Amino acid sequence: MSSSPAESALDAFLASVEARAYRSALLTTKKSADALDIVQEAMLHLVQSYRAR
Repeated sequence: MSSSPAESALDAFLASVEARAYRSALLTTKKSADALDIVQEAMLHLVQSYRAR
């Protein structure tokens, strides 16, 4: 299945901020697993909100 231009743009955006988001979360939590959970939840929430439009 082919993704729409909006989905491709969202995927590109998430890929571009993933590392920075993880580093910020890791600096805050000091725990890798917690940082990964935070980033995953935040990105999931963003995708769900964006696609609901």
